This record gives sequence, C-alpha cells and structure tokens, in this order.
Amino acid sequence: METLSLEEVELLADATSEELAQLMWTATCRRYALIAEFAEEVLRDRFLLMQTELAHEHFDAFVSGKSLWHDELSELEPATFRKLRSNLFTMLREGNLISEGGTIIPTVLSVRVKEHLVRRTPSDVRFFPTREIA
Repeated sequence: METLSLEEVELLADATSEELAQLMWTATCRRYALIAEFAEEVLRDRFLLMQTELAHEHFDAFVSGKSLWHDELSELEPATFRKLRSNLFTMLREGNLISEGGTIIPTVLSVRVKEHLVRRTPSDVRFFPTREIA
C-alpha cells in the first residue's frame, strides 16, 4: 500500500470490492516492475488483441524474453520460478483479472479509481485488461 497516494488510501475506506481489487492490483504493479510489465505487455496486449486466454506458458515466454536483459531472471531456481508464477496467477484470479480457467476478464474501472490512475504518466490504466485509453 506504500505505493498508493494519500487520496488512493482514503478511497480504500469506502471502496467497493471491485475498487479495492483494482487499487490493490495497481499497488502491486507499482511496487513490482516485472509484474507491471507482464500486466501491460502480456495481460493487456492479449486482451486488446482479443486473445482471451492467459496461461502459464505466456508468463514463461515473457520471463524468457526478459531474461535477455535481466540476468537475475535466468538465474532463478526452478522452484522459485514456479512459486513466482503461481503467486502471480493467484493475484490475477483474486483481482478478478482472469477466471479460474485462465480467461481474461475485462476490467471496468470505476470512475473514482480511473480518476486516480490517469493522473500518473504513463497512466496506470495500462495495468488492466480494458479498452480504455492508457
């Protein structure tokens, strides 16, 4: 939550469950660059290209590509990699971004949350599977 602005934290007090999930996903993406890049480059792009399935293989390919620039990714132990992937997909499901079966769920950002996300440059809308302009 340390990545949320004071106004965003105040919004949590009376947020709906959907708004809460949207703000928590935003905070996660702001904190962890790898997750933010995955959200933007894989989750959102697949949604915009109408490729509605998101599987472990997509994460594996993403990390493989990123490891060309980040040696630490290629040095991950297999068990650590699996745990990272498992935790990410759990967060995606709990954030209502994908279904249990891996189908991408379009996000309808609340007006209140969107007001905060678009204040940043680039807009944090980019972390969500939505057709709204990021």
